[in-house]
Amino acid sequence: AVLGYLLLPIGICIVPLFSPIIPVQSVLIRLGVSTLVVLLMLVGTGKVTLRRRSFFLLLRHFEASLHKAVVASQKADKALSLTLKTAMADVCGEIELFLTNNDCCTTDQRDALTHANALLNTGMRRSRYREAYAHVAAGDYAASLLPCNVTAFVAELARGCRIEVQCLTD
Repeated sequence: AVLGYLLLPIGICIVPLFSPIIPVQSVLIRLGVSTLVVLLMLVGTGKVTLRRRSFFLLLRHFEASLHKAVVASQKADKALSLTLKTAMADVCGEIELFLTNNDCCTTDQRDALTHANALLNTGMRRSRYREAYAHVAAGDYAASLLPCNVTAFVAELARGCRIEVQCLTD
């Protein structure tokens, strides 16, 4: 393409040199103007190419930096989640040990501690689902259909929640 840019004006200017009717001075002026136009076009094209190249390099650098930040954030999130689950498991164990070894609590206090323990277990279960939640949010979650015990599932799901059942009779 660059060779075509250079040869076209030269060809247009050289052909009239062989004509006896067109003066040589006018041909040389045409050749100079055409060469100047071609050089300006080449310089303009070079600037556009450099701008595009720098834009794409900047875009690639930005995408690489973003990917690195996302990966680091995911690693930190997993470490934090694991630390949180470990702390919650330790607290659950301490509450259970306290409840089994001490009879100094009133029934209300024992119920409150049992409820707090159930809430901690619920929090641990929900933090285990963090990865599934991330897949749902990303839109790439694939459900797997497995048989389960519905009663155990509902009991685990309702653990830590105070549920009151009201039966209306007529």
